[in-house]
Amino acid sequence: MSLLRPRQVEQALQTIDDRCQRILDDGASTVIARAKSMLRESANAFEVSRQQRRKERQQRPWGFEIRPDNPLRFRETRVEGLRIRVDLFLSAYWDKDPADSPTDLRVVVRIWSLDPKFCVREEWDAPAVASGFDPGIGRVMLRFHFDLANPSQAGPRYHFQVGGNARPEELHWFPEALAVPRLMHAPMDLVLTTELVAATFYREEYDKLSREPAWKGSRRVIQEHLLAGYFSRALGAIDGNESVLDVLWNACTND
Repeated sequence: MSLLRPRQVEQALQTIDDRCQRILDDGASTVIARAKSMLRESANAFEVSRQQRRKERQQRPWGFEIRPDNPLRFRETRVEGLRIRVDLFLSAYWDKDPADSPTDLRVVVRIWSLDPKFCVREEWDAPAVASGFDPGIGRVMLRFHFDLANPSQAGPRYHFQVGGNARPEELHWFPEALAVPRLMHAPMDLVLTTELVAATFYREEYDKLSREPAWKGSRRVIQEHLLAGYFSRALGAIDGNESVLDVLWNACTND
């Protein structure tokens, strides 16, 4: 597994800002600038805490967030003739420098529909849904996230999950009883998720993006950091005739 430093994460954020302008919303640069500022502040605080608490070996984690009230938005696009937009928010933190693995990594992706006839079905939806629908905002039709399990959470350590805690403006409903299962999935960060969104909804632009040296460089760093160890463990389980699921299952701890 490749070790990661704050400067590499900041470079990845800058690469997204520089190379994804064709698919990102006009306000995306501001969102990324905030994330970079948060990253620098947390990295500085981490270094201070490391110097002050060297004996206790307790350092504040470094990293960044993109918050749900100000997500990273992609430009409006069309799927099968339907107007949609995609946005995402996330948290990503590490407690070592250089870091061997994240302590917190969660990316939430939302697919919004902007077509009133598709979003509000008069014969099915409650009046509150119709009255709450704003064509300028849309309605969340699909919501999923890539997550790193917390220490006490049963399931694959890195997983994919549909649903989650929706915000009121999403007009999205997903029954809590269906919050499981957590599906085994490779780790995903902002670079890898942006690449997934681009490849899915902006294929022509993705084909250009994936060939750019700066993008390939940031992707290489992240893939070596997040994916090399993950797939090595999976292949090791196969070679040893073990359960891949068991090997990648979260080692729960109870406080």
